Amino acid sequence: MKEKIKIGEQIQKKIDESGKKQKWLAEKMCESESKISRICQNEHINTKDLIPICIHLECNFFELYANYIDRHIPKENSISLSYIYKFVTGNEIHIGKLIKKIKKERKIQAEILANKIGCSEKNIYKLYKRKNMNTAQLIVLSKHLKFNFFELYAEFVDEQIQKKRLLGSNP
Repeated sequence: MKEKIKIGEQIQKKIDESGKKQKWLAEKMCESESKISRICQNEHINTKDLIPICIHLECNFFELYANYIDRHIPKENSISLSYIYKFVTGNEIHIGKLIKKIKKERKIQAEILANKIGCSEKNIYKLYKRKNMNTAQLIVLSKHLKFNFFELYAEFVDEQIQKKRLLGSNP
């Protein structure tokens, strides 16, 4: 049986455990309740949506992905997170630039990566411009580039949750 994270179920479980409702999260994120409902039904999510969910629920869901990737790529391929923090500006991570950098460091040609992940070389170049992406795509890229992109997100979200707690903005 193939291992899956099913992030929507995990988010709904955390909402339920907190005693709050989807409506509360929707208000915190300035989103519609129907969007939160759809998120809770999906197996994957866009990173730009998952970051505020983690912060509002004070739960680092990126750690689920980071742990999953850790089980699928060798540790000797890790790169210091302090080195890659230059891809973080303000409250966002530019994942496309980081993918480009890791691909270059791994000396993998765009054509080879495209073949491995089942897309065109043109789409690889489009990836470089993306500030965020779907977690399903990021899992595939993490495996093929042998780099745990989710560790960066997990560390980033931990810092954001700590800032929230320090500011005393617990609802």
